[in-house]
Amino acid sequence: MISSTKKPVVGIIGNSGVINDRHNVQLVGQRNMRAVAEVAGALPLMFAGTPDITDIEALLGAVDGILLTGARANVHPTRFGFEPHPAHEPYDQDRDAMALGLIEACVERGVPIFGICRGFQEMNVAFGGSLHPEIREIPGRMNHRMPRLENGEIHPDPTLDEINALMANRGSPGIVMSDPIWLAAFRINERKVRDYSRGRVFLAGDAAHIHSPAGGQGMNTGMQDAFNLAWKLALVIEGAAKPSLLDSYSPERSAVGDRVLKNAGRLTEAATLSNPLLQDVRNAVVRFAATFPHFQHKVADQLAEMDIGYPDSPLTAGNGHGATGPKSGERWPHRLPAGAGGRKFTAVGPADLVAGLAAKFPKLVVAAPAGDPAQATALRLIRPDGYVGFAGSPKDALRAEAYLARLAS
Repeated sequence: MISSTKKPVVGIIGNSGVINDRHNVQLVGQRNMRAVAEVAGALPLMFAGTPDITDIEALLGAVDGILLTGARANVHPTRFGFEPHPAHEPYDQDRDAMALGLIEACVERGVPIFGICRGFQEMNVAFGGSLHPEIREIPGRMNHRMPRLENGEIHPDPTLDEINALMANRGSPGIVMSDPIWLAAFRINERKVRDYSRGRVFLAGDAAHIHSPAGGQGMNTGMQDAFNLAWKLALVIEGAAKPSLLDSYSPERSAVGDRVLKNAGRLTEAATLSNPLLQDVRNAVVRFAATFPHFQHKVADQLAEMDIGYPDSPLTAGNGHGATGPKSGERWPHRLPAGAGGRKFTAVGPADLVAGLAAKFPKLVVAAPAGDPAQATALRLIRPDGYVGFAGSPKDALRAEAYLARLAS
């Protein structure tokens, strides 16, 4: 445990280098060390990125966390099933051996570990993922380090004159850009990880998915990832639910990520049409459709991600006898009683039934007797994030109890 008067220590992996063509050294960039010291408020501790020098067990006994930095050298292709090629050099096989073993040890011991650039690639490879040795060789892709021309040379940043030429050609008349603080080329990337979790490792937000900013859905998606994972982690850590509850995180949020990428891609394609005829058609259709309140609400719900559901989630039970209203997997549209949401499942229905469920599973369930007579004829279990996990009637009380028993620890 970290003392309140002692700074946490963050180990930063070193990279192999050579000075004056003869001195072998280990290097760490000052920006990484300053980030740890000034932003995280921790003590940066550089360690050699080679298992011949650094003992992993001794290292993890001395630090509170690990930072795997970026580096010029690539992960050696044999680590993920490719053959090495001189065009993909340099390599740092000492760091490969150090980092991959260190990642497994950190996860096993519960030591926090954060990867940047190459560091994140190492985490991917450590858990069985693969890499492309040189991503810019794939048509339509580019090196993440900086934009490049087709011949591999670094793409220059746009100039103010180029920006103003684009504004004059595509923008409203009379607009002139001036006094830029930063000019850079921007290219939309659209990709998503296959699995949001593996063992003790969970990905959320931009670490799990990246897409066009069209529609502004990235922030909502990331926050919903975090909340979906947070309540499940909380129940497991508190001993209220089995660890298997966490297995639902990846399938639920991965399905949402697929939908968001598809929607953002479609919006981008529509917004960047270059054919004047298609632009006119697009504008006419949008203007006409926007006059209908139903269309307005549907678009708002989609962009705000209020219309998502988890019908295929392992946490979603089949609907019971004649349940009216929101079905299993759908969002519960009503406000829950004070103290009912966010931390436990909420049992909504006849007072005696929901009180009985809360009494039998006190760590997992809070009772919310139905105030609306229409809801008193149904029995629902509302998840902490506001989605219906189980929907049925009072006749399904035993099924609701079995549903909770599968989750409770």
